[in-house]
Amino acid sequence: MQHVAQVKSVAGKAVSNTPERRFYSRSKAFGRFGMRIFKPELMDRPHWHGHVEANIISNGRMIYVADGQRITVEPDQLLIFWAGVPHQLVAVERLASAEPELSNIYLPLDTFLLMPHIPDLQVAILTGGMVNVPRELCDASQVKHGTATTGPANPNAWM
Repeated sequence: MQHVAQVKSVAGKAVSNTPERRFYSRSKAFGRFGMRIFKPELMDRPHWHGHVEANIISNGRMIYVADGQRITVEPDQLLIFWAGVPHQLVAVERLASAEPELSNIYLPLDTFLLMPHIPDLQVAILTGGMVNVPRELCDASQVKHGTATTGPANPNAWM
């Protein structure tokens, strides 16, 4: 089922009233931080926005087309890319009895650029790279390890 966003006019500007996309910015280069978990929906055309986007799919495999290239994302594998590059979800394959579930994190580009410890990742992403993080680095034990033992006490220290 395709979801069609409703658009309304606020102060003469078109604004989407789709709740899960309120963090997109239609009038600025940078969007706001956003997170959502949802049933993935195919896109009828490419789109772009002012974020670094991180996606991970559960119970399925998905195929993106970004800048004319097909990228296959396996289950529980993290994909990170600059969403300023036109991208489109073109296929989702169900691989389990449960429905596929897609988790997105939308990081504003300006915030991403201010992170001092990841220059190689910044260059890779801002030159159009789609970074497919290996599954073994995305399992629950790695996430728990990263936040419990190596994460800073002050969350702002990451930036």
